[in-house]
Amino acid sequence: YRDNEVDQDHPIFTLMSKLDSSGVPMTKLSLEGLNPEDLNTLVSDATGTFPRLCEPLSNIVFQKTKGNPFFVVEFLRSLVDSRLLKYSLRQKIWIWDICKITSENITDNVLYLLSKKMTSFSHCSQLALKVLSCFGIKVDGTIVEYLNLTEEYSDFREWLDQITSEGCIVKVGSSDFKFVHDKVQEAAYGLISDDEKNQFHYNLGILLYSISRKRDRGGAIFQIVDQINHGTKSMIDPEMKEDIIELNFDSGSRALDLSDHATALVYLDKSFSLLPQNHWDSNYEFSLKLFLLIGKAAFLCGYLDRAYVVLKDILKEGRCLEDKFEAYHVYVTILTSEGKNEAWTTCCGVLSKIGQPIPDKFDNKTSKAMVEETRELLKSISFDDLLGMQDMDSEFSTKLRFYTLLVCLTFI
Repeated sequence: YRDNEVDQDHPIFTLMSKLDSSGVPMTKLSLEGLNPEDLNTLVSDATGTFPRLCEPLSNIVFQKTKGNPFFVVEFLRSLVDSRLLKYSLRQKIWIWDICKITSENITDNVLYLLSKKMTSFSHCSQLALKVLSCFGIKVDGTIVEYLNLTEEYSDFREWLDQITSEGCIVKVGSSDFKFVHDKVQEAAYGLISDDEKNQFHYNLGILLYSISRKRDRGGAIFQIVDQINHGTKSMIDPEMKEDIIELNFDSGSRALDLSDHATALVYLDKSFSLLPQNHWDSNYEFSLKLFLLIGKAAFLCGYLDRAYVVLKDILKEGRCLEDKFEAYHVYVTILTSEGKNEAWTTCCGVLSKIGQPIPDKFDNKTSKAMVEETRELLKSISFDDLLGMQDMDSEFSTKLRFYTLLVCLTFI
């Protein structure tokens, strides 16, 4: 992390504190910028000039860049581009005019330097940079493949070769691409005006969705949906709304499977936000599935109040007991995690509704008789009998799940 960009309340410090208090060995490596002497050596080596002769130039570079290696390189390039640092064929050495460099008031803003450099690229190269910047520091090769299949970006790979040669991106592995520095990505993203950003993201996402509809998107689904979700409600075509709702639901479900609960909740909330007001009537089955996943994600994120509200909606709107079983199971699990007595009464209530009433009291004689009966039953069942048994039906499975919860509750 960059200590000048991270506050003390950042989660990284909380993590480091917990690791330290748990006795986990840690090593802190502080990566500083180049000091004036090392920077002078770098400039001397780059220009083939004696260190004492290039010291005035390196001093200015240090003042402007504070020794950040990436900024140093970009600043020197800007001096070359503006002809304030140039190679003299007649003298066969690099020459510069300190007075001119100082009087020109060359900016030390690396974003400005990078943006200025990018605006000199061809239209196609700039468009490629804009597209890549929308996906962050790294772009999945699948996205590149999809873009190359579209009419608008049919030459996208050639554009990538151009900006690779300009030193803006590098190829990672066989098909992925990565910006050489996060400031390069930031500068590329700055090529899109602020009032056009959401529309640019949305159009890009819809284009990728249309070309990938009949393909296995794999992990690329997250990047595609992220682009679409930049679109405001006014941008979304009514005919696309159902598709976007389903896309966010699928992304949320996948994120939950990957234990990325916070991201899952973002996708699921987006899906919910696009549902019509009467969704319990018009989209009943989907609402059941969506609300259940929101409840699970909220619980796993620690938002227990939110989880209770969503699950109670299912218990209220569910048309039959079978539609409520999953919600009841998650609801009791949350109550159990909080040690609430309501967990026991709710679990017993569900079992009672499915014909498995739990008596309020057991005497020792009855309990002993039930244990003996079960023991005798198990004695008559061999290992081969167990292997040959049919899978239990859904009703029996439901009973067993709630009995399992009840057993756990007896020990709390």
